[in-house]
Parts: sequence; structure tokens; C-alpha cells
Amino acid sequence: SEAALYRHFTDKNEILKNIIIQARSQMMDGIQQKIDPKTTGLRMVNTLIKYHLDFIALHPAVAIIVFSENMFQFDPVLSDTVLSTIHQFKQMLEKLIKKGQKDHSIRKDIKAKQLALIILGSMRFNILLWRFSDMQSDFKKDGRKILTTLDQLIQSK
Repeated sequence: SEAALYRHFTDKNEILKNIIIQARSQMMDGIQQKIDPKTTGLRMVNTLIKYHLDFIALHPAVAIIVFSENMFQFDPVLSDTVLSTIHQFKQMLEKLIKKGQKDHSIRKDIKAKQLALIILGSMRFNILLWRFSDMQSDFKKDGRKILTTLDQLIQSK
């Protein structure tokens, strides 16, 4: 019940903060478990993106919460929690891209930070299209098409 919920949390924003923190932990742990450290950086990036697609498909409410910027704009604690989540994900992605640049599976002529922003922007746009279509579009199929294109763009020649 609502009363029982508020015995554990002070308000709605504290509930949202805890949902975001728990989702971040689940996603980061899941990615770490899926990534094979013996493979190329490019494969690791692919694994990360595929896991992200699967995670969002299994937990659509998390995507709605995390990508509802207007919900957070007047709450610095929620904003910081979401920003921290985004930074952690971006840092993990950049690390994998740098590994791929080092093992020659990912192109070196574009900085890892820029490649990460291109990847994250593509992923976010896919989520937005899915959300604004009332989750009727095939989010995972569209995401895999984007992944194929991203592979072509970031792969070493």
C-alpha cells in the first residue's frame, strides 16, 4: 500500500532515486558478467549494447524514469543520481572503446570519448522513438540495426 511504501521512503523522489540506483547496479553488474575480457574491444562494445537493449526491454519502466529529464530538473539529488548513472555507463563504454583501439578492432582516428557519445546518442534516440510510439516499435530490432551501423562506423579498416 502507499502508506507502507512511505514508511520506508520519505517521498516520491527518494523512491525514484532508489529505483535508479538499483537499476544502475543491476545493469553494470550484468554487463560485467557478460563481457569476456579475452575478446576484442569491439566485441565488448557489442556485448554492452546488446545487454543494454535486453535490459531496457525487460525493464521498460527504468527507461521511462531515467529518460524523463523534466521530472528531475528541479530536484538536484535526482539529477545527480541520473547524471552519475550516465557517467558510469559512459566511462565503461569509453574504457571498452580504448581497449578496442589498443587491440586494433576499433578505429583510432576518432577519440574514444567522441565514439562513446555517438553510440550513446544513437541508443538514446532509439529509446526516445520507442517511448514516443507508446512502446509499439520493435526496440530491440531497431537497436540491433543501429548496432550493425555503429559497427561499420567504428571498426578498424
